Amino acid sequence: MNGVQSVDRAVSVLEFLAQRGEAGVSEAAAEIDVHKSTAFRLLGALEARGLVEQTAERGKYRLGFGIVRPAGAVTGRLDITQQGWYAARARSARTTGSVNSPRCTPRRAARSCWPTCRHTSAPTCSRRPGCGG
Repeated sequence: MNGVQSVDRAVSVLEFLAQRGEAGVSEAAAEIDVHKSTAFRLLGALEARGLVEQTAERGKYRLGFGIVRPAGAVTGRLDITQQGWYAARARSARTTGSVNSPRCTPRRAARSCWPTCRHTSAPTCSRRPGCGG
């Protein structure tokens, strides 16, 4: 088994456990279509790194707290406004509703495309009745 294949299988096991919650070696092996001994070695390597852990019921595995470290690196640099914009645009594409101005870009979304006032960042402006920004 080459390195890329091992990484692919390990990631598949992590995704399977994320979806399933917990699973045994046989279930993981069946999911990624490998022999039980291969799945056992993969789970052992992931357990050694803290990415999975055995449950109180011996033989069952679940995601370990070590999975939070790489996830934290991503969430620390997330721009929530930009991610929300992409989610809103995807929803708009699936429905008949509109989300915002067609000229709106993720960079401008936070400051000019949503119905907020440029004076107070509130949904309506207390300085000018009917102010939309």
